[in-house]
Amino acid sequence: MRFLINNRIIFDEDNSTLALAEENLEPVTLTTIANRLLALLVKNNGILISRDFIFSTVWDDHGKTASNSNLNNYIASLRRTFSGLGESEILVTVPRQGFMFTAASIHSVADNMTQDETVPAAPLPVRRRCDAILPKVTLLFIGIALVLAGVYFFTERYDTAYQTQIASYKSCRVETLNASERIDERYIADALERLKSRGFDCDVPATVYYSRLTYHYTNYKKLIDFISYCPKHRVKNMDAHCEDEFEVINEG
Repeated sequence: MRFLINNRIIFDEDNSTLALAEENLEPVTLTTIANRLLALLVKNNGILISRDFIFSTVWDDHGKTASNSNLNNYIASLRRTFSGLGESEILVTVPRQGFMFTAASIHSVADNMTQDETVPAAPLPVRRRCDAILPKVTLLFIGIALVLAGVYFFTERYDTAYQTQIASYKSCRVETLNASERIDERYIADALERLKSRGFDCDVPATVYYSRLTYHYTNYKKLIDFISYCPKHRVKNMDAHCEDEFEVINEG
């Protein structure tokens, strides 16, 4: 199967290649494992994929032995390849959780490039606790919310995502995972407004993750605001877990 990524890059799963759609350049040939890994990420675009699930699907199911070092090396190699094709931020590492492919659009295409169809959307599951190990395929919104939902509940150290403190409110530390959005006074004000309006308890120590994704269409743009509230300690003898919400805003 061939996939058109962001209307400019062709991923040919059957031939293990990546290439720009409109340029007659030699395609990049992927190794078998890199091809298998990329296929998993592309087919679950916008979904947080845990390391354990990647190990099982890409390595274990094919009789191979996986390691964090191997996975990190393949991810780094794919990042370099996509960067060379003009997509430097399409593959995101979520701290201590896993990885997510974040293309704005992915279409399956015929070999002659005359037919295309949108990759079918996956069914929407029930919202999961932030410490879930194996995320199910879901829509983009819930997938991104899961990215924000569990950063503090995994102890192993892996590559970091774009994670920056932007503000504080009472005992809440407000951080953003955005890499491409401009972090200005309005962005920070919006983050604090979202935090206060949700009624989260900032009288106890907590980390709040805020992220805004912007998608541009022909006649309008869509903003998706995510906020995830993660208390640091047990509350009322219950395990601390993250609460996450999102809001979709259409602008003309």
